[in-house]
Amino acid sequence: MTGEILQPQFDYILPSANEPNGIAYGLKNGRWYEIDNTQISLPEATNFDPIPILKTLSFSARNIGENVMFNSYYREEYEESFEGYGDAHEIAMIPSFAEHLELTQNVENRYDSDGEVGFNFHSMRKVSNSIYAFFVSFYEKGLNLRAYMVGEAENLVVYNSENKTFNNTRLGDSSRPGVHTPYMAYICSEDQPTVEGKFLYDNIIQCNIGLFSGSTGHYYKFYKINDNGNVNRLNSSRYYDFTKYTYIDESYFEICFNGFFDHDDHEEDEEGTYFWVSDHLSIEDLDIMRNEIFAEYGYKFKTKKWQTYFSQKDWYDPRFENVYDQLTDIDRHNIKVILGMRKKMEGKEAEYTNLRKEYLH
Repeated sequence: MTGEILQPQFDYILPSANEPNGIAYGLKNGRWYEIDNTQISLPEATNFDPIPILKTLSFSARNIGENVMFNSYYREEYEESFEGYGDAHEIAMIPSFAEHLELTQNVENRYDSDGEVGFNFHSMRKVSNSIYAFFVSFYEKGLNLRAYMVGEAENLVVYNSENKTFNNTRLGDSSRPGVHTPYMAYICSEDQPTVEGKFLYDNIIQCNIGLFSGSTGHYYKFYKINDNGNVNRLNSSRYYDFTKYTYIDESYFEICFNGFFDHDDHEEDEEGTYFWVSDHLSIEDLDIMRNEIFAEYGYKFKTKKWQTYFSQKDWYDPRFENVYDQLTDIDRHNIKVILGMRKKMEGKEAEYTNLRKEYLH
């Protein structure tokens, strides 16, 4: 051991298969090189196509033999500064392609002996002749200063085969108490919150970032992949912006509202501190959802209620007596779905919303 620090030969390295086989490919100055760990020779330039392997690629620090050329982690014993967590811990050296794609940002790569770090590539889509897009679900679990936690992140990665570049966009993150923590984290559902991206169309992405306390339960973000492979967040004046980008169904109304982390919304009674929680949008919410579609196109409302409501929105510009011809096919479809749901709820709104108290334990 000389202590000499060697400069990396490649920008990053990809395996040739999801199972270790001694062959990998390194990218340097826009060219791929084949690396064979069974031969002592300089890597040779090649026309490697990373797309087939990226469709199936996964990594788990529990099986460090995956996707790396050598064993690259070790165990260490140390005592935590707080009682009860002195245990064997591990350091995981994440593969270079994961670092290059920034999949592991905000991760210390340290976890307890029951924890894990890993990720999965999934849902590959060809956007154009040279642009490919796919999701990468990154996960980590282990002890933090408070409890046993599970964290997830969904990334959208776009590969441009012409210039051999990757563009990574972090769509959403979630962290939550794990199975070892008896904690009231899932106020609205027993299901653990997840971060999930999907293709609405070839170049439009919807990301559901899960059940989050203090906000709408199903919270969506939308992104568009441009012709050059760049990813831009789509923004709308609508509060319920999903009505602009996708053909909705009734599942979009099953939204959990609570004030778990909004301390101004909590109340107390003889049983303790509680928050009001509902499982579904109200009829009033549906009316807002429908009318904001018209408002975005500049419709002049006839009733005082909606004139007052939308006059408080800085984006609202009332210009037209009728905007129906400006509506998209998505708008028209979604208005029908909203009205159909509203009719179902009439006289049974309480059954849908299930408004109730949830006590903080």
